[in-house]
This record gives sequence, structure tokens and C-alpha cells, in this order.
Amino acid sequence: KEILKAKSQKTPYSLLMLDADHFKNINDTYGHKIGDNVLIELAAKCERALRDKDIIARFGGEEFVIFLPDITIAQAQKVADRLRQSISSIVVYSDEGKPIQFTVSIGVTSSDISDDIDMLIKTADDALYKAKETGRNKVEIFESSNLSDFVNQADTNKLVRDNTHPAFKEVNANIRLI
Repeated sequence: KEILKAKSQKTPYSLLMLDADHFKNINDTYGHKIGDNVLIELAAKCERALRDKDIIARFGGEEFVIFLPDITIAQAQKVADRLRQSISSIVVYSDEGKPIQFTVSIGVTSSDISDDIDMLIKTADDALYKAKETGRNKVEIFESSNLSDFVNQADTNKLVRDNTHPAFKEVNANIRLI
């Protein structure tokens, strides 16, 4: 709905894919209860830092997707970097009282790339993994110039149609997740 609204109003939007760095180590070292606390604090920090009209959703595991209406890719990069810095200041305590801090990596894409949610998620995810592969605790941008390296457009369109994320498929005849 938000993408259709932006298209009709001819306004930009961006999408962030955010992932907690080394989250498995937190779960393995401190347990799932502490891992859950990390995710709760991470989500709360994002909600406080973002505008009311921004949409944040847990995508799975320790990944979150954030939709930013009326934001260009350059503005989204600034938002993402501010979020990254803010999240790195979070402290969660273990059951023994040990302080635990963590960082996030963020991939950014925008309406310059696509108006298809699956394509936006795939390109934000690609940028996210570049951030992780090049050192973590950073923001990477997926720009239109990356599309030729990503895959050719025909293959991308087929991939999007054939591999839609289950979160966007019909749950039943009356409900559709967004």
C-alpha cells in the first residue's frame, strides 16, 4: 500500500535491511533469553529513532526491514548510519550482570531500484551482505549501477516472481500480510 501511495504521489521511498552482527554468538554465549532481550532493545531503539510514518518489521531471526516513505537514497543512508551508531550504544545485561553491546550492519535500497517489494528486499539484502562481508558495523547502499552486477534484469524479474518471500503470500482468502 505504501509503495502504491508513493508511486501515485510520485514521492521517493527507501528500504533498509538491518541485521545484528554476530547474533549467534550472543545466543550461544548468553542464551536465547538474552538474545531475545537484544532483539527487543534493538527494535525499541529503532522505533524511538524513526518517524511515526516509517514502518519497521522483524523479517526473521535477527533481521529487520524498515520502510522509509518520502526518503531518497541519500537521506536513507544518513538515517541508516544514525541508526547504526545509536544501536551500538545499547547495553543489555547477562543474567550475571555482564554488559553486552552489539552492532548492526545495514543494507539500503530505494525506489530508484524498483517498485516491487520482493526486488527491494533482495537488493537491500544484497547490500546488507556486502556490509557484513566487508567488516560489519556499517551501511552499504544498493544503487542502480549495481543492478548489472546483481543479475540481468530479465533473470531478476523471473527470480522475483518465482521466489516470493512467504511473508508476502496469502495466509488465507481474507488476510494478506504486508
